[in-house]
Amino acid sequence: LIDGQGAVIGVNSAIATLGSSIGGESGSIGLGFAIPINQAKRIAEEIMKTGSSSVPVMGVSIDMQYAGEGARIASVRSGDGADKAGLKAGDVITSVDGQTVTDATSLIVTIRSRVPGDVLKVGLSNGKTLQVTLGADKTTN
Repeated sequence: LIDGQGAVIGVNSAIATLGSSIGGESGSIGLGFAIPINQAKRIAEEIMKTGSSSVPVMGVSIDMQYAGEGARIASVRSGDGADKAGLKAGDVITSVDGQTVTDATSLIVTIRSRVPGDVLKVGLSNGKTLQVTLGADKTTN
């Protein structure tokens, strides 16, 4: 993916399509998704150096059915950054580093844009703010 000046800004990763149906049309709807170039570069360098890569994680499962403002935690993985920071199941994350978290997807995008070891300032709906250090989950390549 390039910008108007020809600089590489991302790696295309998916495209939204219409499902095919009998007599219906299918194909691209003109909406694509990309991995930001900084993230792609970090992952490529990590794979070349170690043979695998890691993705940043808080150590929580998010309630994807939650319809309120923010992202509600469904569960916390013992020993990970969220657990060590004091996050609990049922907490609702409303901001990360001062940026509003509108829903589960925005939280996931925010975490994926970081690197393992980053420390995030996480705001909760109850007014508390916690420091969460992102961990790493290895991916196989």
